[in-house]
Amino acid sequence: MNDAKWVEIMDMIEERFGDAEFEKESTHEGKGSIERMLFNGPMGEMKLERVKAPRLLGEKTQYSRRIGGDVKVDKVYSEDEVVTHVKGYKMGTNGEWEQIEFPLS
Repeated sequence: MNDAKWVEIMDMIEERFGDAEFEKESTHEGKGSIERMLFNGPMGEMKLERVKAPRLLGEKTQYSRRIGGDVKVDKVYSEDEVVTHVKGYKMGTNGEWEQIEFPLS
């Protein structure tokens, strides 16, 4: 999801459901972010979460063949490509967030 579509969705939620709370935190050494929008929707208290992170290109494994040797896995991220995805949550009866499954159509 691109930035313009995300802003459009946030504006639509504020217009339909009134005041919404917005949070943003930085991830991946400042190269990514998590944006959350909390609001009261048709299913009660709801949350939309957009995760924006650099694309994972691969993993490099460093190890030695010695007994008791450590294994280290380094993740390699793209410098210019970004991946985004959106998840929806509703507040469950037990007071914890439950993920909402969006239909694919």
